[in-house]
Amino acid sequence: MQFRLPQHPLNLLASVGWTHHDAIDFATSVEQATKCSFLKPGDVLVLNNAQIHSDSENEVLETFLWNQCGIHLLWLPAHSPEMNPMELLWNILVQCLPTVYHFSQAPVGHRVACHAFDILRAITTDEVVSCYRECGYNV
Repeated sequence: MQFRLPQHPLNLLASVGWTHHDAIDFATSVEQATKCSFLKPGDVLVLNNAQIHSDSENEVLETFLWNQCGIHLLWLPAHSPEMNPMELLWNILVQCLPTVYHFSQAPVGHRVACHAFDILRAITTDEVVSCYRECGYNV
């Protein structure tokens, strides 16, 4: 399967790693992503089997995305982190975070969040593509 890459690698990170609290938050985020054309016809949204993705509130998500938006939903097999590029991207974040967050005087939670954002912004398109390829995707 061929994937179209967004213009900026952070957009790709966001597409595989939105922050949600429950299935309704997730569905709302997906709907907003379609309304602002972040997700476009022909895109493939790759999801793992996290409860927020597959809860009963989202039973119609796949039908909605395909019929209304032309977006295909690709479900990863259960217990298959080796197929999830976000796992590799999290590894990059985890490896870099301990070395940078000690240098700020801001409160710890704010420091971690700010530095995590800086690290994610610094990840290049080539690094993101490498994570996808390592998981077996053709990008």
